[in-house]
Amino acid sequence: MTCLSKLIGNSGRAFSRFLDSSLWASCDQLRGGMGASQYKDYVLVMLFIKYVSDKYVGKTYASITVPEGASFGDMVALKGKATIGDDINKKIIEPLEKANKLSGMPDFNDDDKLGSGKEKVKTLTNLIAIFETKRFSDARYTVNVDEARLEALQQGHSFNETLTGRLSLHGKHVPVNANVKVTRLNDGSISVITIDPVLISAADFELVEGINKLRELAGLKSISYAVPVTFSVVFK
Repeated sequence: MTCLSKLIGNSGRAFSRFLDSSLWASCDQLRGGMGASQYKDYVLVMLFIKYVSDKYVGKTYASITVPEGASFGDMVALKGKATIGDDINKKIIEPLEKANKLSGMPDFNDDDKLGSGKEKVKTLTNLIAIFETKRFSDARYTVNVDEARLEALQQGHSFNETLTGRLSLHGKHVPVNANVKVTRLNDGSISVITIDPVLISAADFELVEGINKLRELAGLKSISYAVPVTFSVVFK
């Protein structure tokens, strides 16, 4: 993976931020047939393909070449197919390696690591789905606010409020409360900051299956289905 890691490093700091530290930490706790370094290879390649596809597909002068038919979108189109492992190797991995002089990418058709037959199809399909954000790329939190109270708020003053709103994510809409601090800034804009983290349950948004597949692939005994979320926004 040396060549690939070097290429990713040259792509900028954005990719490094894209890698959540908890995901890497899970690699160190691997058990079973796939070693931690092997699991990292699969996850790194999946993230790499997703990142370069989002950033460079269709760009004339790009530091990384994504050949036609070898983008993450093309990988998504392989989900559920009986030949998905072989297709990823031949239609995605090989063209990327050749176009960018890479080497050492893992075998996505390895029966020992990914299972065989329907098991492999399900594993790879779910793995791709974990990184598939284009279909549900946004999380939206919608609330009704007391406009009169906001208009009456003087510069430098603030108040605490419990927002009762709706979070839309992954095609689902769930009621979510958030304790926030609302402040009128000196320029007249309104700042809203969470006082406490808001716990988001993966089960509410039908994300458990994908998380379980990640846990199985990592060989972890358990994984959290609740994610603490905070936000800080300014309304002009």
